[in-house]
Amino acid sequence: MAHIHFIGAGQMAEAIIRAARVNPALTDAQFSTEDIDAERVATLTHTYALPAQTPDSALENADLVVIAVRPQDDIPAVAQLTALLGETRAIARLIPNTLTDTGYGYSGVTLNQHAQAEMLDGFFTAFGKVLYLEERLIDVFTGFGVAGPNYIYYFIESLTDAGVLAGLPRPLATKVVRKICWAPWKCCA
Repeated sequence: MAHIHFIGAGQMAEAIIRAARVNPALTDAQFSTEDIDAERVATLTHTYALPAQTPDSALENADLVVIAVRPQDDIPAVAQLTALLGETRAIARLIPNTLTDTGYGYSGVTLNQHAQAEMLDGFFTAFGKVLYLEERLIDVFTGFGVAGPNYIYYFIESLTDAGVLAGLPRPLATKVVRKICWAPWKCCA
């Protein structure tokens, strides 16, 4: 994968770029971003030493265009991007979950007919696991695989806080909650 261009320079694109940089096969020069917020693009370009390019030039040189916008962000406009970007352009719509930065994340990915999973696995697995989905299932994945785990994290955090409020030292409360919440699932991993 020579050049990956993100449409959307928000938290999703940043988490993917940050996590993918640990893969020695990927370099900062392979990424570019565009967004309606030019300041956000400038921040990512500076922070991750991405090449400074105009959106038209970056898009023209892209081997893969990644739609990195949340599902609730003007989906009718996002759905029209394939027509606007060209009929032969490889496009992926990607929804990573909270664990992307750790390398243990699970991303839901929808590919158009010009993007081949076997050619893109190296990029997608650089920041976790990937689940290839039909476009109609991407919103389901977002609710289930992205928002769902966040509720579990809040529950674990709240349970730990309850132990501390009841008098346990935080390290002990954390240890107990981790054992209670994770141990039963080891048999299923």
